[in-house]
Amino acid sequence: MLLLVVAPFAAWGVEDRLKQSSELEVSTPVVGEPSATIRNPVITRGQDESLVVWADQRDEREWHLYGAWVGSDGAPQGNTFLIGAEVPAGSAPLVAFNGTDYLVVWAGRDPADVYQWRVWGQRVSRSTGVREARPFAITSGERTDIGLAAANGVWFVVFAGWGSDATKGDIHGVRVSAAGEVLDASPFPVSHGANDEQQVAVGSNGTGLLVAWQDQHLGLRCARVSSSGDVATTVMSLSTSPGYPAGARITSDGERFLVTWNDEPGSKTWGMYGVRVDANGALVGAPFLIDNDYGVDQVRIAYDGTRYMVVFGDWRFNDEGLSRWFVQAVRIGTDGTVLDSPPLRLAELDSSDLARPAVAREGNGFRVVWNSGARLISRTITTDGLPAAATTQLNRPFNSQSAPAVAFDGHQFLIVWEDGRSGVTNIYATRMLPDGTSLDGAGFPLSAYPAAQRQPAVTFDGTHFVVAWEDKRSGNMDLYAARVGTDGSLVDPEGFRVAGSPGAEQTPALASDGQGGVLAAWVVDSGSAQELFGARLSGGTVVPLSGSISGQASVAYTSAYSRNLTVSYGGGSYLVAWVDRRRGGSHIWGARLSATTGAVETSPFSISAMSSDLKQPVSAFDGTDFLVLWVGGATARSFGAQRISVTGVPQGSPLALGDSYRPDLPPGLAFDGSDFVVAWEVSFHHLLQSQSFSPLGEITGNERIDPTPGRRLDTYRGHALASGPAGQSLLVYTRYDSQPANAFRLGARLLSNSGPAYVPDAGTPPETPEEPGSGCGCTSTSGGLWLVGALLAWAGAMGSRRKRA
Repeated sequence: MLLLVVAPFAAWGVEDRLKQSSELEVSTPVVGEPSATIRNPVITRGQDESLVVWADQRDEREWHLYGAWVGSDGAPQGNTFLIGAEVPAGSAPLVAFNGTDYLVVWAGRDPADVYQWRVWGQRVSRSTGVREARPFAITSGERTDIGLAAANGVWFVVFAGWGSDATKGDIHGVRVSAAGEVLDASPFPVSHGANDEQQVAVGSNGTGLLVAWQDQHLGLRCARVSSSGDVATTVMSLSTSPGYPAGARITSDGERFLVTWNDEPGSKTWGMYGVRVDANGALVGAPFLIDNDYGVDQVRIAYDGTRYMVVFGDWRFNDEGLSRWFVQAVRIGTDGTVLDSPPLRLAELDSSDLARPAVAREGNGFRVVWNSGARLISRTITTDGLPAAATTQLNRPFNSQSAPAVAFDGHQFLIVWEDGRSGVTNIYATRMLPDGTSLDGAGFPLSAYPAAQRQPAVTFDGTHFVVAWEDKRSGNMDLYAARVGTDGSLVDPEGFRVAGSPGAEQTPALASDGQGGVLAAWVVDSGSAQELFGARLSGGTVVPLSGSISGQASVAYTSAYSRNLTVSYGGGSYLVAWVDRRRGGSHIWGARLSATTGAVETSPFSISAMSSDLKQPVSAFDGTDFLVLWVGGATARSFGAQRISVTGVPQGSPLALGDSYRPDLPPGLAFDGSDFVVAWEVSFHHLLQSQSFSPLGEITGNERIDPTPGRRLDTYRGHALASGPAGQSLLVYTRYDSQPANAFRLGARLLSNSGPAYVPDAGTPPETPEEPGSGCGCTSTSGGLWLVGALLAWAGAMGSRRKRA
């Protein structure tokens, strides 16, 4: 094995013949239905509008924070937009308005160090949208209890977490300026009591703040904090009950504060209580009961200039005796009088929906929002307690796209992807000409069945495009496929089943002989083991292979957007490569299969064991040999590669090919008739790197794919690479469009290579080149900086077999 020296492409001093086009639009965005459950909505009133923020899993894999503007008439203004990507599943955002901008905060892991938690912030402006290109860290440490408010134009973030005494939690605070600068290099202590302190809340009366928290032994406590961050020396007790008062919420009428919490104070009734607190931190009257039901949860409060409104989720029996979540509300006068008993009932939800309502002032009354499955619902209530007759759905997003795959038929590309426009993830497609013209507008569905469909793969069989995907229409994850005509017609509406078993069929990969035959390979996950199976597809007929391709259940587990197998065609046979654990660790193994019978012609063999942690293989064929490329090698972050002959024999030793900063995701690989082209993600920098190298090992080109202004590459959701006309390949990737779609969308770049066509040596029988545009036949993503160094490692061994035209 030869370990390469990492250096920039320019250091090689050779001609850069790889060039990229401007960004291409793959399809037209359309407004659709939300596609996944949402959680934890919050709402805050600004000047002429309200900002609603919530956690959203619309790509059915990761959670993200989205926002929406709501006008005074209750109608959504514009489309939903991304605020924070890849947040924890239970993320509960908070939002506050400082008179000019909104600040959204949440707790989550640091993407650069998954073992480090931080409180993150993102400013949002009604006029300019999201202010920061990426969320900024407010403080480090595991801060799961967070409070947020604004006073005198400055935001205050308070949180519970470990202080100087590592045996208990304390309450700290940090100020954030209107410019988004963290004003306190070290969080200032709000309370450092003798007991564990948690469940913090904060409210503002415009000039000062009141912070409340739960003390493990002393009950519910509070303290005043000035707008400059000075903490009052006197700590007040709101409740000393042994029932652990919890879930405090605070708002203000501009002078006094209203604090609510759940409690069981001594012999009194369990329920939600409240108390008023003046600007000096003194109690105004005694605590009073707001609602006496045990199911009260997720309380939020607001003030409309006349009265307070408390909204909450309530788990109770409905009129038919069935347990349900209800969205309920209670108005409270400024004198502490409870105006609604029993509470106002705003909505009854399905038993599977956890009611998490939020409230903000809205004109002469209030606006209440809550989640119901994948929908975000809004309803107005007048200050007199009259709910509006109709509700409004706030989240009607443009269709999100992810996990692209692409193939070429000799004249045009077919791009396929996961699409969320129908409310579930379906597989859509569009055709694109080599000049970048997209032919099918918003794209067309290959299957609109109302069940999750994922991980498409595509190839061209000489007559039709063939697409395969994971499909859950039976309740289990099966494998389906469909043929698409070169005119965009769907030969197999709704698709046909390729495989189904008690296990889950996952991560399909395809390759074709270009003469009507296709090999489909996939992983079957039984829950305790993974094994590789396959089938030959011809004219819509499925012929399962006899036995498994891997020979045993030793295939490595794969996660979302990842791939653990690849298929390529060349020289009359298919090469299948996968990640295998039969010898411990994760190594790259392969098998050679007959194109005519599907029989295993070369039994499973080790392609590389250069490390115990290899993953994400991709492959291509150059007319003479296969090249298998993978993540891992000399280090967990490097690339490795191995040439395989058409007879299934590894050529030379595995090669270590530079460095990768996204080892959990596969690169893209294709042969464009002149050179191999590889593309991978430069992780955390939101850009892609592409590079070309000849079959002789010469580095021939390097192109960095930067995001177009107003857009951000998000290749964690997939990119794909396929060869096209001679010297050309197409790179398709996921990006986030801040305008106008405010959604994850697909973009593309044509990569052109000015090098001469590659011709095998005259003494070597020429092989059929890789079928047009199959690439690796799978979605491709990865990370890294430069694929550089001595790719010449195989030139000496292979040079006698090849020459250039």
